[in-house]
Amino acid sequence: MKFNKLGLVAASASAVLALAGCNLIPNLADPGTTTGGGQQQQQQQQTAPDANTATKPSDTRAGDSDSQQLYQTLMDKHNTSEQITNVQKYVDDVKKTGDKTEVLIDTDKITVTVTGIGVDFENSNGYLVEVVNKTDTNIFLQTTDTAVGKDELNLFVNAAPNATTKGFAYFEAGVKMDPSATVRGTILALYGSDYSMDSFSVMF
Repeated sequence: MKFNKLGLVAASASAVLALAGCNLIPNLADPGTTTGGGQQQQQQQQTAPDANTATKPSDTRAGDSDSQQLYQTLMDKHNTSEQITNVQKYVDDVKKTGDKTEVLIDTDKITVTVTGIGVDFENSNGYLVEVVNKTDTNIFLQTTDTAVGKDELNLFVNAAPNATTKGFAYFEAGVKMDPSATVRGTILALYGSDYSMDSFSVMF
């Protein structure tokens, strides 16, 4: 995954969450890093949700010194006024090309909703999203292992506290997209309240 729009992050998905010297993405799926251990994780993965909306995480990792350092690194890089303005302008300039409304995640901390289909200035097709942050601190969200075939869907949102933040989940430039296709994958959320991380299985 490359978040190279307007210089967001020119790095792989694992490197984005390894900016503070740790790599939380692979570890999130390892037995012993979830709150319930490997057996509980396996049971959770085998239980299909009743609806598309994820109302609870498929995995949770408790906050620690590594995730705290990671959170602060992301804040330093992505929460400057200049970066927030540039990202917002980028998302506002995405041209809506189709209608689609889908609630991906709805918990007591966040609600993530697809609000349409669009294309950006680099001819990258994708999904317009809105993230409602119900907490008093920033929440960082990103997709991982979210793809159609070899075409990966990229999303990174710095969700402002007690506010709605817009984002754009996009494929690489030139990738054709079937609006009726279902895209399955994972959204990771890193919370500033306790530096914990949730992993949500979603369908776009």
